[in-house]
Amino acid sequence: MGFFDVLLPFLLIFAIVYGILEKTKLFEERHDINATIAFVIGMIVIGTSWVLGVLSGFLPWVGLLSVLFVSFLLLIGLFWGKAEEFSKSNLLRWGGTAVVLIAFIFVLPPLLGFNIFGTGTFGGMTTADWGALIAIFIVFGLILYIAKPKEGGKKEG
Repeated sequence: MGFFDVLLPFLLIFAIVYGILEKTKLFEERHDINATIAFVIGMIVIGTSWVLGVLSGFLPWVGLLSVLFVSFLLLIGLFWGKAEEFSKSNLLRWGGTAVVLIAFIFVLPPLLGFNIFGTGTFGGMTTADWGALIAIFIVFGLILYIAKPKEGGKKEG
């Protein structure tokens, strides 16, 4: 049990729990309570070897998906520039975005070991693969829902 097996999962769990508690303001402005709860939950997670095993197998994929997501956003940014310009209609920009999206859809799955043109299961993915994919979309959806600014108010930062 080294640095990557204990400390990094603890810091990840601590940061996620603390961020959620701060964003939801469950305990108002009590940062000490938020930090204490996040610390305890992080310690419980690293005290359970089964959970650490799952995190150790899952976190490299999270890192890979994060790099791919940022790369995708950078490529989209080449065509769109600032976020305010995204609502403006321009055939060249939408075409470039479509090309990048199609490239990601057809190039990345084979690199990750998925046979999207295979036989047997739908798209070459097993039920467990589809479950994991759906779970990832749900988590990203929840993060976007929690992090979105409130209507009519200033964005917190």
